[in-house]
Amino acid sequence: RGLIFSEVKQKIPVDIYRRSLQKVQIEQLLSLLPESQQQTTSSFFQLSVGGSGNKHSDLYSLIKGNLRALRTDINAAMAVITDSDTRMHLQDLTERINQALEPK
Repeated sequence: RGLIFSEVKQKIPVDIYRRSLQKVQIEQLLSLLPESQQQTTSSFFQLSVGGSGNKHSDLYSLIKGNLRALRTDINAAMAVITDSDTRMHLQDLTERINQALEPK
């Protein structure tokens, strides 16, 4: 989280390449959550962590904890960053995280 989201921690604008990298990171984390916590599933990551049984492992808790911490960092950065592309990107990441952690 620290290296890929360093701009978020520093509260500085994120360039297009880093925004893409950050989205990939979020999608990979979300793909590790059980199917009931997400809309799309990556079969590669299901196989890597043991399929649907990961909701009973520490991995599930660690992923959710990291997503919550990242959401807090993103919200703090959004309060300061004025670059419109970065703000839209961070808002999108927040919505993706919220959808995964608090499905309707």
